[in-house]
Amino acid sequence: MSATGTRIAVLLIAFVFLGWRGLGREADGTGGGATRSGTPENPTLFEVRQQCNEIAAFFHVDSAVARRWVPPAFDLAVDSLGNATGALIFLNCPDCFWLTTPDSPPLRKGRNTAPGSVVHLWFMLRGPAQVLPVPGAEVTTPTQYAYAVADLVTSPIAARVYRKAGKNAIVIDGTTLTDKGSRQSGTILFTNGSKITIDAYTRTQLTTPLRLGGNVWNWHVNDPVGNPGDVNTTRVMFLATAPGAPSTTRVTIHAEPGTPFADWYGTGDVVASRATFYRPNNVVNNSSRGELAWTTYPPDTLHCPPHLP
Repeated sequence: MSATGTRIAVLLIAFVFLGWRGLGREADGTGGGATRSGTPENPTLFEVRQQCNEIAAFFHVDSAVARRWVPPAFDLAVDSLGNATGALIFLNCPDCFWLTTPDSPPLRKGRNTAPGSVVHLWFMLRGPAQVLPVPGAEVTTPTQYAYAVADLVTSPIAARVYRKAGKNAIVIDGTTLTDKGSRQSGTILFTNGSKITIDAYTRTQLTTPLRLGGNVWNWHVNDPVGNPGDVNTTRVMFLATAPGAPSTTRVTIHAEPGTPFADWYGTGDVVASRATFYRPNNVVNNSSRGELAWTTYPPDTLHCPPHLP
């Protein structure tokens, strides 16, 4: 086994016995293992800065279905009935989808690949209760944790960068997102002609949109049916304007048979148990591979992309 593989195996075993508490210290940059991130031994492989409209929808999934994809070392977030939580995070980015790869000459200085979209398919995990500050936020949500089974992207360039960082990136044919005030509709189109349709509705609008921020850690593998020990990590920081109160948007998702959504969640139709629509959403995410700990590259505070209006 390679040195990197050995470190991963040891960390996975430690994860089982020590739980989230120890890994949480590494994730926020205070752990010893995290100091190797951003170095030649463990380079941070990409950073994405996006400004997007976003629909974030969370829904119930049979825990047995979730366990087909999420390795046992990861503690699924389950409700009182034992259901796991799936998530579809749909970002439509017409103007800013800026990719930077500090260890790769072609994109070292960055490149805006907008217009573009990315759709994250996650299973939510239990993690340490913490609130990490987000510059410019009026309210910062508790940190969330997720296991990513796929990232659906419209840009082949983004797909190559995502795959280099160990993500399961699937190139899709395109997306649409129409915003009509209190109601939004979206379509995710696959290259084989199949699609996912989304309908979102926020009954009550805030007088002044809320400037909401948060952090997400997610763990991911290059192939969800591959080696579960080949786990890599991403940190996401977001600052968004939410026209409606968080978690009050009603979202209905219909996924045609054969789409990744239907395959991984075991169903083609869900109504989200909670969801939020963001307009616009500034997102920064930073990915690395080879460790279960993550820090920024360079190791300082992440700043959001273009300022919110």
